[in-house]
Amino acid sequence: MCGIAGFFYSTAQPPTGGEASALLKKMTRELAHRGPDAEGYLEEPGVGLGHRRLKIIDLEGGIQPMTSADGRYTIIFNGEIYNFREIRARLESRGRKFKTRSDTESLLQLFEEKGAACLSELEGMFAFVVWDRQKRVVTAAVDPFGKKPFYYSILSGGSGFVFASEPRGLLAHPAVSREPDRRSIARYLAFEYVPAPDTIWKGMKKLRGGTAIEAGAQGTRVFRYTKPFGPAVFAKTEAGWQAETTELFRDAVKRRLVSDVPLGVFLSGGVDSTAVLAEMRALDPGRKIKTFTIGFEEASFDESAYARRAADFFSTEHIEEKLTLASMLKEHEAILAHLDEPMADASFIPTFLLSRLVRKHVAVALGGDGGDELFGGYPTFDAARFARKIDRWAPWSAGLMQSAANALPVSMDNLSLDFKAKQFTKGLRYPPRIRNQVWLGAFSDLELDAVLSPDLRQEASAAYQGIDETLGEPMADYRDDLQEFYFRFYLEGDILVKTDRASMANSLETRSPLLDDRLVGTVRRIPADIRFKDGKPKELFKKILRGRVPAEIIDRPKKGFGIPISHWIRKDLKPQFESALAPDRIRREGFFNPDTVSLLLAEHLAGKRDNRKQLWTLYTFQKWQETWL
Repeated sequence: MCGIAGFFYSTAQPPTGGEASALLKKMTRELAHRGPDAEGYLEEPGVGLGHRRLKIIDLEGGIQPMTSADGRYTIIFNGEIYNFREIRARLESRGRKFKTRSDTESLLQLFEEKGAACLSELEGMFAFVVWDRQKRVVTAAVDPFGKKPFYYSILSGGSGFVFASEPRGLLAHPAVSREPDRRSIARYLAFEYVPAPDTIWKGMKKLRGGTAIEAGAQGTRVFRYTKPFGPAVFAKTEAGWQAETTELFRDAVKRRLVSDVPLGVFLSGGVDSTAVLAEMRALDPGRKIKTFTIGFEEASFDESAYARRAADFFSTEHIEEKLTLASMLKEHEAILAHLDEPMADASFIPTFLLSRLVRKHVAVALGGDGGDELFGGYPTFDAARFARKIDRWAPWSAGLMQSAANALPVSMDNLSLDFKAKQFTKGLRYPPRIRNQVWLGAFSDLELDAVLSPDLRQEASAAYQGIDETLGEPMADYRDDLQEFYFRFYLEGDILVKTDRASMANSLETRSPLLDDRLVGTVRRIPADIRFKDGKPKELFKKILRGRVPAEIIDRPKKGFGIPISHWIRKDLKPQFESALAPDRIRREGFFNPDTVSLLLAEHLAGKRDNRKQLWTLYTFQKWQETWL
């Protein structure tokens, strides 16, 4: 895994000589945590490519930037191409010669042969840039799921662009604004992150999964190169689908075991990470496997006992660390400072600490990201099914249900009954796609209207703008449409960003077998009635795992990787929240309504309402301001 940064000028006067060299190095070295092992640069008139390397495959030969044999193309690349050996074999059969064992060279030679059309053949996680000296064109692209990040800013008049793996790299360039995008603030509060292609920074964009950008003398264009999912087909029995899914999942894990450095497993004790571990053990019964878990002192959040059960069952070397309030208090502000774009998923903190623990022992970790999106494991999938019945048979009951939910006793425990009931009923007044985002997010549009300052309030109504545009026409089966929403928004905008930033801040590469291109493409083609059998969460996947994974792990209720924010706000974090959300400060900064913010905090501290999501979202934004504005 690596970090990339650079710039391209088509018509504007670029920096030259020592100025250009110093600027390129400054941008690239902001990403040193993504690649601590080596750095490399290409500097030519109007072009600068910088690369920071984390050595994983072909430790000596995969040096970047890498230039083609004829000198026409140069590439910088972040990620892993899991089918690079097959690509290399095809290229060699056509007479091409290779100098290294790296996936970078396979990608470079494939691009040399096919140009951007090569993107449909790649299986993996990637963000890369190729410089074509002959045409004086730069092409950049990210993988279909957006696993690897790519931020960019178009220069004034479309005269070129600058880019980096993270905003901090771009912000080192003098042409990039450090002003927040005021429109994006409302979307951040609604989603708990800023959905692509927008960012929190004015004038800065990020590539969506499955998109590319091309810049040359004619200007800059962004285009979608592929769609990761095809239409459903109905050619197989349930047993046939199970067999094919099993085979593809095993192959996905096998491909992700290719490494020239040690690797391990993020083990939560849930179905997905345990399934990855089970395949690793089946593929290599004698392998020494290291597994890693973060636990909590608060029982309603702690899953470590299930992780230990899985580790014992599969005979791993298990390493566990307890996250205490004291340790979180000591480090949470420093951890949040790594987010150069605010994200209010509180599990970023334990993910960061888990990544730090893992990096002490290995350089690569496999995890279970994507399983809930692929097999329908989130509680909101059941909620969507129930909400459809209400829409059809008793739409008049939504208000009564919300009143009843609001009357429930307040609990600060993880996924408590009153928390789930209040979130569910809050979303009933919205159409299905927006309803799911209301369930997931911190603020609805009505709540945004109250919490935003008067000059930002007009943005509240546009908070969900872009959902229909991104997803296109609704699919025939609502379950397919729901799954597409989770892939294109929650997975891409939250889960994968959280994992990438937390792991790469600790120079750790993470791999997600459940997001293998072929596996996802096949499972998404399974008829929804089989994929979501009897409305039971992950039933198809659980049937595949029975007899191979302990039953108590398969049948346990989903808990999620949360932390006890509700309790912490009322206790040891109370001074920090009161300071960050102080009315005078809120009023001075001008983004939020100080009266509404104070009410949210007062209600929570008094135990009248569980406002954890809203308060953590606001607090994270405040901490981002302190570090980056």
